Amino acid sequence: MFNFADNTAVYAAYDVLDPFKIADNFIQFIEALTALADIVYNEYNIYEVYTNDDCDEIKPEFLPKMNSKLAPILGDNTANFMNYFYG
Repeated sequence: MFNFADNTAVYAAYDVLDPFKIADNFIQFIEALTALADIVYNEYNIYEVYTNDDCDEIKPEFLPKMNSKLAPILGDNTANFMNYFYG
């Protein structure tokens, strides 16, 4: 059973690369993921965060908006979290 009171950090990795921390604990990760989903699904209609149909360039206003929502939740882990999902 997962212990939510435990402050075990959440790490992410791309394939075989070394994992990097994206949240200090699971609750923080879920809060950040909720904020991300709220903006992506309610303000940008999922794929509208991208400037083209190839989904290879993010709209310039998206990242500052996400950073302002995520920084209070993730602190120093904000950049790693965003790089994992949109890097």
